[in-house]
Amino acid sequence: NREKLVEETFRQKTDELKIRKWQLKHGFDREKLGADREKLAEEQIYIQTKAMESTADGIFIIDATKPDFLIIYANPAFYSLTGYTKNEVIGKNYFLLHGFDVNVRVAEEIKQSLRQGKSFNGEMLNSKKNGEKFSSSLRIAPVRDTNGAITHYVGIETDTTLMKQRDLKIEEQREELLHVTRVGKLAEFVSSLAHEINQ
Repeated sequence: NREKLVEETFRQKTDELKIRKWQLKHGFDREKLGADREKLAEEQIYIQTKAMESTADGIFIIDATKPDFLIIYANPAFYSLTGYTKNEVIGKNYFLLHGFDVNVRVAEEIKQSLRQGKSFNGEMLNSKKNGEKFSSSLRIAPVRDTNGAITHYVGIETDTTLMKQRDLKIEEQREELLHVTRVGKLAEFVSSLAHEINQ
């Protein structure tokens, strides 16, 4: 009976060693696999963080589990865009940072969208910390957990001031060109009329 127990144990250990040998030969190491997955996850987080910190657009994240629209993350471009420091942004209500007094209607529209779990996409006039006005394009989208519950909102804010100024300048030049064209045609008409009268 004891011999059978030793024989069975020996056969189990032999089978385990064969399986382990096969796993090692084919690169299947549970500990290594777990470590590789962890390393890959860390690399992905690092790349995503670096990407958010490198973009020229202001990115911020709002905690959706709190009623006060508290910012829990902002990238360097957001600080540059708004003129606020990290200490003045993190843990603060998003709507208290900008001069939404200029855009009360837009601020309410954003709040309504967030309260309803919807995305917001629009343009508005904002104020930096120093009071300087700037135009921006704002996109805010909900972030959901695996159960579908909204846990955060991620926002991307782009300074569109230069584009607006360029568009305004192009419009002014177009109007000026139309005016010159009208004046030229009027002068041509008057000249033609004067020529006919003189004949």
